[in-house]
Amino acid sequence: MYLSLPIPEEKSSKKTITLYDCLGQFIAEERLEKDEKWRCPKCKDFKDSSKKIDIWTLPNILIIHLKRFMFTRHKRGKLRTLVDFPLNELDLSKYVASTPKDKPTYDLFAISVKTVLSL
Repeated sequence: MYLSLPIPEEKSSKKTITLYDCLGQFIAEERLEKDEKWRCPKCKDFKDSSKKIDIWTLPNILIIHLKRFMFTRHKRGKLRTLVDFPLNELDLSKYVASTPKDKPTYDLFAISVKTVLSL
């Protein structure tokens, strides 16, 4: 299992954010308004609504991907915000909707970084 976590926009002006900030953004309720309205299958009308993602179970090995690219109608680009993360005991207790048998903690095993060099 992997989590593809957003980098919070309101905190991207800070020099550094934490992985916990990204997890909080991932599970936060999102309002669907304006161009993102939900279409009702019965009346075929577009309605303001909300959506929320919950984490119910966690695997033995968790892969975390950071969404470093931002696309809007008016701009796009790479978010260069530094994301601070723990090397040991990443605790996901408050981000899991169910009660796990074991404490949901993870130790960092590897990092993969792709950089593009311009000549």
